[in-house]
Amino acid sequence: MARQTMTDDGKPSGKYFYTYADRDGTMAIGYCQEGCNGHATSKEACDHYYQYLLDKMTRYDCRAEDALKKCLICKQWTDRYILTDDGAFSYQITLCDRHANTQGVMMAAKDLDELMRVGQ
Repeated sequence: MARQTMTDDGKPSGKYFYTYADRDGTMAIGYCQEGCNGHATSKEACDHYYQYLLDKMTRYDCRAEDALKKCLICKQWTDRYILTDDGAFSYQITLCDRHANTQGVMMAAKDLDELMRVGQ
């Protein structure tokens, strides 16, 4: 979830980071954890995390052993799919040989919200 940080005096900083929260607190994750200076909007922070998922947490070489499904983009039958797994959630999208790449995923799911929706 994208969250706006607060200044030391408790006021909104105007900077958003993609974060994870649990009982131990809230921390930036993805590229926002790696020296990011923050984003002007929540959407920018979400887009930054989406790019991190595509770059670092997605396998583009998965194959189903016992089933064919239609590619989400071109409807060609395929045993291929991509798998995005960030440790808390995983998303699987059926994409053929031609579309099982970063650009194909971005065609199938234009942003993080859509990845969560189509990758179920």
